[in-house]
Amino acid sequence: MNAEEHPDFLAEKERLDETVQYIREVLAAAKDDHQAFQGNIKQALIDLDHLDSSNSYTNILANANRLGATERDIEHLEVIQNRPYFARIDFSPEGTERVDPLYIGKTSLLKKDSHEPVIVDWRSPIANMYYEGQLGAASYEAHGRTFTGELKLKRQYSVKNADLDEIRDIDLTARDQMLQESLSTNADSRLKDIVSTIQAEQNQIIRADMTKPLIVQGVAGSGKTTIALHRMAYFIYTCAEDFDPEQMLILAPNRLFLDYISDVLPELGVGRVTQTTMTDYVQGALGTKLDFISKDEKLVSIIDGAPEAKTAEWAASVKSSQEYFRALQDYANDLASSWVPEEDLMLERYTIFSAERMNELFYEEYTYLPPYKRLLKLKEIVKTHVKQRSAEIIQKVENLYEEKIEKTRHGVRDEETRREKVVKLMDKKETHLETLKAEAKKIVPSFTKQLPKKTVFQYYEAFLTKENIQETYLSSLLSKEERLDLQKQSKAVRKMKRYDLEDAAPLLYLQVRLFGIDSDWTFQNVFIDEAQDYSPLEMQVLKEASGTSQFTILGDLSQGIHAYRGIKGWSEITEDVFPDATYLTLRQSYRSTVEIMNAANEVIRQQPYEDMILAEPVVRHDEEPTSIRVDGYEEAAKKIAAKVKMMQDDGYQSFAVIGKTSEECAGLNTALSNTAPELTSAVLDEDEEHGSRDIAIVPSYLSKGLEFDAVFISVLTETYKKTTLETKLLYVAMTRALHRLYYLEPSE
Repeated sequence: MNAEEHPDFLAEKERLDETVQYIREVLAAAKDDHQAFQGNIKQALIDLDHLDSSNSYTNILANANRLGATERDIEHLEVIQNRPYFARIDFSPEGTERVDPLYIGKTSLLKKDSHEPVIVDWRSPIANMYYEGQLGAASYEAHGRTFTGELKLKRQYSVKNADLDEIRDIDLTARDQMLQESLSTNADSRLKDIVSTIQAEQNQIIRADMTKPLIVQGVAGSGKTTIALHRMAYFIYTCAEDFDPEQMLILAPNRLFLDYISDVLPELGVGRVTQTTMTDYVQGALGTKLDFISKDEKLVSIIDGAPEAKTAEWAASVKSSQEYFRALQDYANDLASSWVPEEDLMLERYTIFSAERMNELFYEEYTYLPPYKRLLKLKEIVKTHVKQRSAEIIQKVENLYEEKIEKTRHGVRDEETRREKVVKLMDKKETHLETLKAEAKKIVPSFTKQLPKKTVFQYYEAFLTKENIQETYLSSLLSKEERLDLQKQSKAVRKMKRYDLEDAAPLLYLQVRLFGIDSDWTFQNVFIDEAQDYSPLEMQVLKEASGTSQFTILGDLSQGIHAYRGIKGWSEITEDVFPDATYLTLRQSYRSTVEIMNAANEVIRQQPYEDMILAEPVVRHDEEPTSIRVDGYEEAAKKIAAKVKMMQDDGYQSFAVIGKTSEECAGLNTALSNTAPELTSAVLDEDEEHGSRDIAIVPSYLSKGLEFDAVFISVLTETYKKTTLETKLLYVAMTRALHRLYYLEPSE
């Protein structure tokens, strides 16, 4: 209800005003501290020339740490100063008469003097009662204990610009109403946080055990992306003392998607997490730029029925399989084994370094290093050992000659004979010692020559294109004819100086397994959104490269438009990659209306798959999806423009035209520019910023993860065929719409 109509309005207004005032005071003090710490660092840098440098460095370090903490405090306070909290719970602990009113917001805030909570963080254990508790008997868990009591009040606030707009005391009915009102608002070009409307099934995923892998099958519009971001925020909160947010990686499907989530990250306190795409991650770990044929580029050729598409699709499925990964493992193991010297390092008849000892070091003592780094370590040890051992041997040989010379001096009576023999022995000694010294110098270079000189790219190219290697490692997977087809396809791609996207993970695997990667590319937690488009092989390699099994994997098999190379069922991941994973589902769809979601379910039902889950829409109604019949792009543009203007008058803000192909999108964009120049529009590609424009024009294969108030699906040039791929493409396009969905169809 309107805040002023609520019986507790005056008390709640006073509480809000006090909180806002306190935040502003704390913020002002934090800014003063920030300035002081900056001044201290500046002075300490000046004093480096005059004072004991160790004291100055300590001073700089201490102030830098305080400066960083203060900057984070300022960032959090600025986020909450105009909307400090969104909810309140009143909890009475068991065995007491006390009732604790707790105000829940995005971050916690304590009174400086008493440490009493002004705001409780939504991620705290006690705040869990707001999301999952019912009025009456309630409990929460913290520090390994269960705290019981009575939940006497659940209240929600709408606070805008530090003013109390609405107050609502909530039970189950009120909560549903509140959720529907939230869902009825407009989409804009950015993702929003949902801390005030998190549902119980979403909350369970956000707070699920972080020490185990988690796989979430979530229907379209179930809030997967938002849940992932809130789960990150929850983890950072619970592990703040011993965790650096940069040790958390989110892998997004493309840069467009990263732009889409960019605004909400700082608001949730996860602005410092590492964000990238799979290909950018691989290139970073390999330390070089590579030109990959993207999955969308390949998908377009499949949709268009290009002559080479069938072979490319087949090759992609081969290179995405677990069998291919096992072949790569065998290849890498054999390569590593071939690098270990099989013969002793000798100086004449003397053993300098035994092959047995080298094998011991390689296979036992240095197993914490990748094989190539073991060899480099071995090289340093050989170098030191050769220097020491060859000096001993040379000395030993010299001593033997000296003994012979002494024996000759004392054992040969004839002076002339004795002199000749001694001179001969001395000459022989000098020659022999020179030879030994020369041979000793060659040992390390000769050993170094045996070290592998090829790069990871050369090793992988051989695996892709050499029949003798493929016969050894791929004969159980592919016939000779199939191997030759794979070699031919791979050579054609490499001739263009490009790689298939499916080559990224194998390249990364060989780099990790043989050479190792920089620690900058290892992480403590990995989050993958749109995970249905990853292959089991990619998941396996990411697990090995990142150095962790703490993955949160979210996807929807109904939106698996890259299933030819991706995951066909989550069992492929739970059985082969993360056997100890927790598997959860999200069935409720919060994005689209009942009418839109029912239509989308009818479409996807035509292509059933393993463990299929149909979306259950939240009860929110609007118009049925409608067909608009037109003659060509120009008339389509006129009708789109007219509809958009009408909907803008009704308060809708974001609109998309989704074409099946990029060519169709370009045609519609040109027509819109000519017909309705007053409306801004642009075709989005995977690197395009979402930006602020009236109409976004998006190819169907790029629309995943996005949402708009109204969507126009164009089938002007060709319809969606009843294949698994095109059915999923249509399903994806339909489920981008929140409120209105239109089909642009030819008149005839």
